[in-house]
Amino acid sequence: MDTAATDRPRAFAAAEPGRRGVRVANLLTLSRIALAPVFVWAFLQGHVDGHARWAQWTALAVSVSFELTDAFDGWVARRRNEVSDIGKLLDPLADSISRFTVFLCFLVAGYASVWALCVIFWRDSVVSILRVVCAGQDIVLAARTWGKAKAIVQAVAINAILVFGLVPSMPWWDSSWHVWQVEDARHFREVAHAIMWCVAAVTAVSLVDYLRGNREILRKIDL
Repeated sequence: MDTAATDRPRAFAAAEPGRRGVRVANLLTLSRIALAPVFVWAFLQGHVDGHARWAQWTALAVSVSFELTDAFDGWVARRRNEVSDIGKLLDPLADSISRFTVFLCFLVAGYASVWALCVIFWRDSVVSILRVVCAGQDIVLAARTWGKAKAIVQAVAINAILVFGLVPSMPWWDSSWHVWQVEDARHFREVAHAIMWCVAAVTAVSLVDYLRGNREILRKIDL
């Protein structure tokens, strides 16, 4: 018997280890990585190097596809019994690549502060390292509600900023009241900065909640 297989941490135990071939769920996950350069190209054409409307719509479409594939790849994996070790590793990697691609583009365009992005980067780095270390010691860290809230807030914020750039004003039933209204480019950048600071705040809270919620487990880590 292969001792490496028997000694594999339960945190990475696949539901069907003998399955071969490319899984549909993993293809959905990999699509986020593959589309990241497309987002950069479209965003630069629509928000930095020019203001091509088709490029702005393309960037929004790619961003929405990031969130849809993130929402459905896990469901597809469970539905088709395609849960795998590589899928468990690829999913957070694809999330980080797709989200940070967008955030870096926002930084270049002046839609976000470098400090807001640092908070987000630091949180994801700490959590990722803890997960890898714990998995190597056969310890599974529990997911937290604030972590899910962080993901939702980031998704909503990203797409809200892209939509505001495309549709600066959304009137209600009549023109006397607006759902949102961005007056000019300067105002739009101020709104985008405010949104990204909200994202950073929720992200920081999620890190504190993650560490506090798993403190008993973290004490077991052999450093």
